[in-house]
Amino acid sequence: MSLAAADTFDVLTWLSQQSIPLIRLDYQGNVESVIGGAGFAMDPAKVQWQIETRNDPEWRLEFSCGLIAAKLRTSLETLRDVVPDSSARQVAIGRTEASLSRLESGSVRTVDELRMVEAGAAATGSTRGAGSCTTTERTGMRSHGCST
Repeated sequence: MSLAAADTFDVLTWLSQQSIPLIRLDYQGNVESVIGGAGFAMDPAKVQWQIETRNDPEWRLEFSCGLIAAKLRTSLETLRDVVPDSSARQVAIGRTEASLSRLESGSVRTVDELRMVEAGAAATGSTRGAGSCTTTERTGMRSHGCST
């Protein structure tokens, strides 16, 4: 190997150690190759958070409960503001409120319990808009979930 080739490899090694990718562009600015780096764009703090969350079952459950609670709050907003009033809508609101209360009380202790809480709310249609019964002007057909 020539001295110039050895120097090139030393530079590539140093760039990799510094987590700096070498990007070769053509004359029009298009990427032709990428050498070194992690192979993907990442935010090290977010990756570290993901690793810590994955390795801590209690934090993972707390985070998951927060996500499902946010989803249920949004579902309640949609049910109240968008879905026409009906008995199915009232049932969906009640069950979604009950699921949300259970999450907010901290009584969910396992991922399986969390899945059941979410499934209970989903069964009412609260997370997909069921319980609404609308007729489209163009087709005259009722939407899914109509039970009137």
